[in-house]
Amino acid sequence: MNKSWQHFITYGFSIVVTRGLSLIMLPFITRYLAPEQIGKLELLATISVFVGLFITFCLHEALYRYAGHFTSVKKQYVIANRLFSLSCLVAAIIGLPLCLLAFTLDHQLLSPITHKELLLVLVSVLFTGPLSVSTAWLRMQDKARSFFVISAIASLIQVTWIVIALNLHATVGAILWAGLVATVFQMVALQVANQFRWRKIPISPMKQYLIYSLPIVGSGLVAFGLSGAERWILAANTSLLELGLYAIAAKFALAMCLLVQPFGMWWMPKRFQMIKEQGRTAVIRISQAGLIYIFMLVAAMSYAAPLFISIALPIDYEPAITFIVPALMIAMFKEMGEITNIGILYRKQTQHLFTINLISAVGGVSSAFVAGQWGIIAILTALALVGIGRFVAISIVSHRFYHLHYDCGSLLTLAMLSISFCFLSIYIQDMTARLIMSLLSPIFILLTALLLQRFALTQLPALQQSEP
Repeated sequence: MNKSWQHFITYGFSIVVTRGLSLIMLPFITRYLAPEQIGKLELLATISVFVGLFITFCLHEALYRYAGHFTSVKKQYVIANRLFSLSCLVAAIIGLPLCLLAFTLDHQLLSPITHKELLLVLVSVLFTGPLSVSTAWLRMQDKARSFFVISAIASLIQVTWIVIALNLHATVGAILWAGLVATVFQMVALQVANQFRWRKIPISPMKQYLIYSLPIVGSGLVAFGLSGAERWILAANTSLLELGLYAIAAKFALAMCLLVQPFGMWWMPKRFQMIKEQGRTAVIRISQAGLIYIFMLVAAMSYAAPLFISIALPIDYEPAITFIVPALMIAMFKEMGEITNIGILYRKQTQHLFTINLISAVGGVSSAFVAGQWGIIAILTALALVGIGRFVAISIVSHRFYHLHYDCGSLLTLAMLSISFCFLSIYIQDMTARLIMSLLSPIFILLTALLLQRFALTQLPALQQSEP
């Protein structure tokens, strides 16, 4: 456990200096870019996420599943090499034609995005597939320090580029160039660390990997309707100004998700192995600990985010506080679904995950379009309600495939407590009160969890000790 905590903390620092970079740099960037430019960056980021779903093809999930159960590092490395080679092939087949297409699209069709901005985004996305496999392999080998060093240097390069570029010429393109340069460095550094080589992939394993990953890609694609497509709906129904303000609020929801990721980066590659070695009790204990961690983060962020916006950002961004609570609710139930989605993946029934996400996406996009006439809050509320339904469906179906008897009553109590803290934050305007509540709310949730005596820091009674 001591080693696990070291890795957890190391991954946490890695997340802070990489994916948390957008939040760390927010006070600096907002002094150079107007809300409309932030809105354009959000549109480009959404395009990046959408295209990235196809280019990554979720092959890192195949690495967890097909290499994770081997005890031999040599056998794991063979599979990792195959998947890295396959990820490069998929990136070339899908990404390069898209880059060529970016030159031919009509300017009016792209507006307000330029050809150069779109091309910069697409070139960066080309590396996402190989990067996802490379970083997943580092985590599987518990090379947390190597992961941190590479991430830190890449982030330093990106920050330096942004600072210099914005001082010289404050444009959206400057931010995109910084991301591309950092991505190229990270790709080269990971290749040096992992020493992957191009390998010819036998047809049978290739089909196996792609068939396993395809439903996950489909699931990610339709889940985009719940977390990503709303940017397009907002852009169509509002303006780049309002989209930029929402983007600020969404960054704090992202910050909450990033703080969850150290747990996920440690737990996701280990969960199937733990099922085999330690059985259900350990899986339940750790999963419930992850859920409590999410409840604490959501409550704390609902107070910390408005405080940060009021103190650190220009006055033009103050209206973004209005969108923080609905953005946090959407992110909260998304992260809860990731943690409870064990049985579906363990039994390789990813088609059920696809079905759930497809229904959720159709419902989310449809309800968002209908709610668009009442503004951003209505759109976000509709998406949050659909997100709750998705989480419930994933939990129920996953439980049917692999029975994990969570303490649902206590978890529901803690979830409602966290949500109550969030909505209470809407009515608290005083800076000192926000600071105090950002500290006290997660502590209160943790103490409540300890009193319920059913969670990570308490001793759970033995359930079923062995794998069926």
